Amino acid sequence: MVAPVAQIDIVREWPADLAGQRVGWVAVWKKDGVVFVRFASAKVGAQGARRITVTYPGNEPFDQWDGLTDAVHYQTAWKLGEPFEIHLPQNFVDVSLNSQLIKYFSNTPDDKIVWGNSPAELLATLREQLALCGAPELFDRIYYNYNALIAHPHFWDARGLDSHQHAISMLLTDPLNHSATREQIKLITSIDTWISKMIERAKSVDEAARLGWFEDSGYKTRRNKQVLEELADQALQTQIPLLVIYDRPDEYRQQLLERILDNVRAALDTMCKIYSLEEPAS
Repeated sequence: MVAPVAQIDIVREWPADLAGQRVGWVAVWKKDGVVFVRFASAKVGAQGARRITVTYPGNEPFDQWDGLTDAVHYQTAWKLGEPFEIHLPQNFVDVSLNSQLIKYFSNTPDDKIVWGNSPAELLATLREQLALCGAPELFDRIYYNYNALIAHPHFWDARGLDSHQHAISMLLTDPLNHSATREQIKLITSIDTWISKMIERAKSVDEAARLGWFEDSGYKTRRNKQVLEELADQALQTQIPLLVIYDRPDEYRQQLLERILDNVRAALDTMCKIYSLEEPAS
């Protein structure tokens, strides 16, 4: 018996001269006042890469990807006029160290997908599509949120992988945001300084006062708390990502502050990585 011959159609192809380049797609659309954003990217292998459709006689066609590695997918949803992401299944980031980019096309309108052959093209498309949806202000929030998730060591620790080995090649950075990132670094550094001061003060307070925390700690400590809350508000407004300032406003014990400080410093490290990659070539 002769084995059936498959029909192979090339849907998209990336030549070998794009080896090492990050390519992918962006989809942005608006429905009922909610802006949905999805994008995916992957690195082209040394021999190039392609997406093909394979059809065997009598069977449904299926997609196959060859030559792509380090795939990453991000999707989120924002309600216009609200400061935070909508907490729906549309809000997550995932990575695959092989070519599994295709699985994330599910429920993404075909007419919204725009392909790009470089990070610059992907980010330019994201800016353009958000503007067309009447939400250009979302670009910075999505940009920093995506890059922070990819660069944050917690993301990679959960997958048992080394963040330094994988994260840098997956970041999407734009020199147009260089000055904005510098301001973010200043703000995170200010928060770092104040939390460090509060931790040092906590160490000097006796156990009873510590359990009551700020209630009897005097004007200076209350002012520190106020300043931290103001900085926290600024951080939330500018969407410094993965920066959980507090679990509850009344919970400022030393251990919590130390956990927050760890998170702040991870965010600062993330922003410094982004900043260095954004720096325009001299």
